[in-house]
Amino acid sequence: MPFPLDEKFIISAEERLKAKFPEGFRNAMMEVNAREVYVKECILAEEFDFFPFFDDSDRKRVKRTCNDIVKETMSAREGWELGDDLVAIAGNGTGDLLLYRIGEDGQMEDGVLWWNHETRDLTLVASNVLELPEPEWDEDFD
Repeated sequence: MPFPLDEKFIISAEERLKAKFPEGFRNAMMEVNAREVYVKECILAEEFDFFPFFDDSDRKRVKRTCNDIVKETMSAREGWELGDDLVAIAGNGTGDLLLYRIGEDGQMEDGVLWWNHETRDLTLVASNVLELPEPEWDEDFD
C-alpha cells in the first residue's frame, strides 16, 4: 500500500549513499514511497518494484520499508560487486536491477539503467524515471 514520505527520509538515504537523487525521483517517491514500473528492452519486458526509502515514523512503515534503497544498494554492491558509483532503485525479483549512476559531482544522473544479473550488462532504458509506465493489469485476471 503506497503512502507519502517525508523528505527527511530521502535526505537520510542521500547522506548514507553520499549522493543526491534526481529531483523527479525524489518528488515521485515523496508522493508514494512505492511504485511498480514496466520496462521493455529489446525482447525483454519486466515489471520492477522500486525499493522504498526507510521510514521509521511508525511500526507499519518500518515493516513496509525494511528492504530500503540503501540496504538493497549495499547488498548489491557487496553480493554482486556492483560499483560504488551505482545505486539500486528497483528490482524485478529475479536479480535484475534498475540503477542510477552517481556523477562526479555527487548528483545521480537522470538516466535509468537496467542491470542484467546474468550478463552484468548495463542498458539505458529511460532518460528519466518518470518515463517508465506503470504495469497495466488485466481486469479479468484474478
